[in-house]
Amino acid sequence: YAAGNNTPALTPASTTSNSKTYTLAASTTYHISVTGGLSYVCYQLSVSFSAPLITSTKKAESDIKTEQPAAEKLNASVFPNPHRGIFNLVIDSPEEGNAVIQMIAADGKMIVNRNVTLRKGKGNIVEFNNMQQNILFYRIIMNNKTVTGKIIGPN
Repeated sequence: YAAGNNTPALTPASTTSNSKTYTLAASTTYHISVTGGLSYVCYQLSVSFSAPLITSTKKAESDIKTEQPAAEKLNASVFPNPHRGIFNLVIDSPEEGNAVIQMIAADGKMIVNRNVTLRKGKGNIVEFNNMQQNILFYRIIMNNKTVTGKIIGPN
C-alpha cells in the first residue's frame, strides 16, 4: 500500500493457491498491512531482489566478496506455528541430497533425529505428528549448511 492510503498499490504479477508474487518499483517505499481477527493461520513474507554485481578494477579479484545468493542457502519455515500437535516443516534446499532434521525440546532433550532426502528447490515438506512439547527448536543439517528455528506448541 502506498503511505497513508488503504487502496492496494499493486496487483499480483502471478498467483498460485498458496502464494502471490508482486513486482515492486525501485526507490519506492511500501507498507504492508494484515487485517482481520486473531487467527492461528501464519503468513510468511519473503522479499527478494536482484541487483547488478558491482566490482572494482582497483581490487584484486580475490578481494571482492559477494553474499551467497538465496538459491544457495538452506531455508526452512514451519506451519502452522503455533501448532496443535501437528505441523509441517517446509524446507528450501540449494541441492539434492540427504539431510538430518533434529527436534530439540526447551530443556535440551533430543525429541526427533530424522534422516530425509531433499529435492533441490522450494517446497520439501516434512510432516510431524504427536508433537506435544510447548517449545521446540529445529535444526536441519545438510552437508556444510545448517538452518535453525523455533516452534511454539499447543500448551
